[in-house]
Amino acid sequence: MSGDKMNLILKRVAFGLFPLCAGGSWFCYKKIQDGLISHSYFPKAMELLRQDPVATDRLGKPIYNKFIVLTDRWNFIEGTNAQLKIPVKGSRNRGLLVMWASRTQPDNQEWAIDKLHLLTKNNPPIFIYDPEQNAGSISNELLAELQTD
Repeated sequence: MSGDKMNLILKRVAFGLFPLCAGGSWFCYKKIQDGLISHSYFPKAMELLRQDPVATDRLGKPIYNKFIVLTDRWNFIEGTNAQLKIPVKGSRNRGLLVMWASRTQPDNQEWAIDKLHLLTKNNPPIFIYDPEQNAGSISNELLAELQTD
């Protein structure tokens, strides 16, 4: 086989495999996202956000969630604890719904929301659900990160 013919075959194989690999990657990413939002903490957190009048006024209706950033090391789910930054967007503004949740046993499927805060750019945090109402629970790193987005 000549070099030109071999190059043509390799190009065709590459162009054929690229969509397959890209599709497979997207499928895996979507499955991970679906797994994260399938736990009971996610619909509870979104419902609490949508019921909070101050939060809905700041974001605007309707409120949608965006994909959770999988590479953000702040997000984790381990055994009986979870913490996530859920990107949210409304008709007026966007922000991060910061959630802490826990459950009594690792095999228990029911999660309880411990704290739920909304961070938006150039605004103070909204404590949607926080028994302590402690402004110090939002780290300065999270606030700084949101300001740079």
